[in-house]
Amino acid sequence: MNYKNILVCGSSQLAFEVARHIKKINLHVVVLEQKITSASTVEYLCSKNDISYYALNQNEMTDTLLHYINEPTLIINAVNYYIFPPEVVENQNATLVNYHNSILPLHRGMHPEAWQIFDNDIQTGVTWHYITNEIDAGPIISQRKIALEQTMTSISLLKIHNKLALEVFEGFLSNLLLSNIISNPQIESQNIKAKKARDIPGNGLIDIEWDADKIYAFLRAMDYGPLFTLGKPVLLHNGKHYTWQKYELKRTDENRAENQIIIKDNFIQIKCYGADLLLYKPQVVEK
Repeated sequence: MNYKNILVCGSSQLAFEVARHIKKINLHVVVLEQKITSASTVEYLCSKNDISYYALNQNEMTDTLLHYINEPTLIINAVNYYIFPPEVVENQNATLVNYHNSILPLHRGMHPEAWQIFDNDIQTGVTWHYITNEIDAGPIISQRKIALEQTMTSISLLKIHNKLALEVFEGFLSNLLLSNIISNPQIESQNIKAKKARDIPGNGLIDIEWDADKIYAFLRAMDYGPLFTLGKPVLLHNGKHYTWQKYELKRTDENRAENQIIIKDNFIQIKCYGADLLLYKPQVVEK
């Protein structure tokens, strides 16, 4: 192996699974997590599996990384809000690898699972790539593509991505440890810009001019189960803002030129060309 240290940075179960796989091949690994909340699933899992773990604030993270990269160090980033500074990225002792849950260069930046669904992509996938100073733009180590089913939600797609990402990682790890990776540069395009955390599909609002499939894509893109990662989606109608608990798409034979909204006590019906969207248990909210 060409590295003195192996670090895994991340705040997801995938970070733990990556570290556990490294430990299974009898290598020492340290997990670093940027501290956001007092409770951490990653910390709990590492403790149960005897994996070294440290929760750090942003400055502590940078200082810790700089300490380790006094020697050749492999840093694996798996779902992490920490942005590696140039003094880490450009250090000759540091090899940095990042996981991104899209087929790069498409959907760089935050919440790619939601944007793939919202854009009605027909394919999804995962990418492992080297980290550079540009977000999600480094040379590609490995990718895998799968079909994006038109019933997937953001939360279900994340689970699929994480499982796929671990399989792909396990496939190239041996070559990575031996510095025997042949990477490929990403295709450059001025039209591809990294999404920021504040970017939300449709700005979080249903556009009544969308067709049924686009509205359904929006609903699924905003669907993180109980987490509301991008906030609750909203329908604005007659000056009122509505949220809801569940939604459903029902295909119909009805042809109509314009969408129609019908408000009931227990549901909202959006009648579209060839389909109805049903929003169950609506509530009026203040905006």
